[in-house]
Amino acid sequence: MQGKSGSFASQKSRFRNVKTKLPFFKGIFFTKRERFQVSVWSRKMESYLSAVARYGNKIRWT
Repeated sequence: MQGKSGSFASQKSRFRNVKTKLPFFKGIFFTKRERFQVSVWSRKMESYLSAVARYGNKIRWT
């Protein structure tokens, strides 16, 4: 049992460090489905913005 409390303390410290970074990582890691949705949305947004730049605000978002 010698030296066990030190390892638990380091585990708690590591867990505390990870918990503070969790909101940051939550935005990075996506499931495959979420990645696909973000990709489709960003392509739609790009095409919409280029159409607005070309034709003004006569374009409707579909």
